[in-house]
Amino acid sequence: MWKFDSKGIYTVKSGYKYQYNQLPRAPTLTKDLWKLELPPKVLNFLWRALFNILPVCMNLIHRHVAMSRLCPVCNDELETILHCLITCPFARDYWVTSNVGWWGAVDNFPAWLSMIQTWCDRQQVQKAIMIAWEIWNARNGIVWKQKHVVPYTVLQKAQHFLQEWQLARVSMVSYDPNTVPAVIKWQPPDAGLKCNIDACFDAVTGLMGVGLVIRDSNGQFVEGMCKSLGYVQNSLNAETMRVREALSWVKGRLFNTPLVMEMDCLMVKQALDRILHDNSYFATLIHDCKFLVRDVASLSFSFVKKSANQVAHMLARATGFTSGLAEWSVNPPTFIHDVLLFDLNNN
Repeated sequence: MWKFDSKGIYTVKSGYKYQYNQLPRAPTLTKDLWKLELPPKVLNFLWRALFNILPVCMNLIHRHVAMSRLCPVCNDELETILHCLITCPFARDYWVTSNVGWWGAVDNFPAWLSMIQTWCDRQQVQKAIMIAWEIWNARNGIVWKQKHVVPYTVLQKAQHFLQEWQLARVSMVSYDPNTVPAVIKWQPPDAGLKCNIDACFDAVTGLMGVGLVIRDSNGQFVEGMCKSLGYVQNSLNAETMRVREALSWVKGRLFNTPLVMEMDCLMVKQALDRILHDNSYFATLIHDCKFLVRDVASLSFSFVKKSANQVAHMLARATGFTSGLAEWSVNPPTFIHDVLLFDLNNN
């Protein structure tokens, strides 16, 4: 007799249903998980933590990976998801110093999230999840790269990344053209093409990305790109590297028409117009840019205020939520439609 079927007969359907019901279930409170204002990769991390599928030691051993059960950070207790993210002394130090506090008197990670959602407001919940995410990243840095973080770096990264993402989300979803001064606005080129470029530099992590948009003399979108470029020492080098990256990208397309490259960093623009005699890294980057210019026909540089460089700015900020290179031809990404339309209608 098959007790999991009303007729007592085993079927593939009833067997599948039984096995499905044995799968671990995250708490019902996760029905609002995807409504949290957090980056998709952080929500994916949270979902994996709730369903106990993050690759911590105990989960890997359960999947027959030969390794130690002990936490690779503290080497004192079994590494479960709760231990890794909440109760490990390494993690606990960050929770104690944060304004979220340490909520470790629970049996598992879903119970921890349930407690956080019960006693904290929405903003604190989002910050708590971001801290857990950065603790996970810091743990992986220790395990795989032997990279020990500086005290308070985890909290700074969590706060900074959350603020940056929320600001970018506001810009992408609800761009308000009234915030741009009417006097300073983007102008199409008299002839040929105009390439607007911008860089996004994270002062906490040192990571940067570049955004680029090309439009014609009618203000129509031609091509666009955003790309993460990894670690850079400071914002000035980031601004210069964006020019070098943009020139390399443009060079590969061989536009047979006059091209104006517009940027909002006056120092880089002035450096490109004169000869630098020092041996600094900045001067080396400028030299690289000038070398690339030789292979791009009819190219000139121009300085513009930030308010007239909004499309490139939004593309640069989008690199924080993408990986590698993203390119668009003819059809721009939806999150810059409003700004493109605003520039087009206010020439």
